[in-house]
Amino acid sequence: MTDQALHDGVRHLPGVLDCSLDDDGLAVLVDPEVDARVVQARLETMLWVLDEERPLVLVGGSPTARSTLPLWLSVAALVALVLLVLVLLPLP
Repeated sequence: MTDQALHDGVRHLPGVLDCSLDDDGLAVLVDPEVDARVVQARLETMLWVLDEERPLVLVGGSPTARSTLPLWLSVAALVALVLLVLVLLPLP
């Protein structure tokens, strides 16, 4: 695979804003709204499949870009809040 094809493939991955590729490695700028670990896993898989041994450097992103609570915990907290309000506010 040519360097240009690899560059284009990396640029089309979700969450990648830009990248720089040379013989020393691959540097990738990750969107701050995206979990950098997910982008790193995708890139490592892509490089492994293509048998590329260049070092990978990620800049930006967030280790916990989206909700940090599991959905069930968020729902449980909402239910607890509603029950607390119903107990504390007397019904007319």
